[in-house]
Amino acid sequence: MTGSWRGAEPETVFEAHPRLREHARLGGCLLAPAGFLVAAIFVVLGLTGVIPYDPVGDWGWTLLILAGAVVMATVIPRSFIQAAELKLRQPFVEIHPDAISYVGSRIPDFAIRAVLRADLPSHNGENSRWQRGDTFYVLVRREQLGFTRSDGTMHTKKGQIDIAIDEALDPVRMSRAVIAHLEATGIPFVDCGTDLGQLVDAAKRYDRS
Repeated sequence: MTGSWRGAEPETVFEAHPRLREHARLGGCLLAPAGFLVAAIFVVLGLTGVIPYDPVGDWGWTLLILAGAVVMATVIPRSFIQAAELKLRQPFVEIHPDAISYVGSRIPDFAIRAVLRADLPSHNGENSRWQRGDTFYVLVRREQLGFTRSDGTMHTKKGQIDIAIDEALDPVRMSRAVIAHLEATGIPFVDCGTDLGQLVDAAKRYDRS
């Protein structure tokens, strides 16, 4: 269930920036050869004895490395492109009187615990709950969303929906419209700036609400 919803016309509609498609394709073009290059390096280093690995004898490791290379070269680049196309096929963000719709999924106001905003630098790490760049983190009550979704744009299982502000065609106006909607509806909003500690503390506070 994707959360698609048809009802009253939204008050404000924002589109995704067309450059998302080009960035996704560029990322795929760079990642694909990198996958095979990493696999080749492991095999060569193993054959020359630089690392304690025998590409012929340790066939299990060899298969794992080759499988990883195939995934890096095909699956991951394709997921980049699919996510970008999904954001470009429909309105990026729509603001309704009682909800915010993100890439086709309606997030009702009553299901939102709070919205946090932060512009984190890249050193926070790729495996963090938080992504780098200027982002709205919409903390939701999963049981009240009315849908579940897991794809290149949204994973409702974690109870947090990330909306990257700079992916919008008009990020400044979209950001102001979202904040105005939160203020009008009384949804808690915390601007954490570039402070990761403040972001984590705010999330802990509202995760318990």
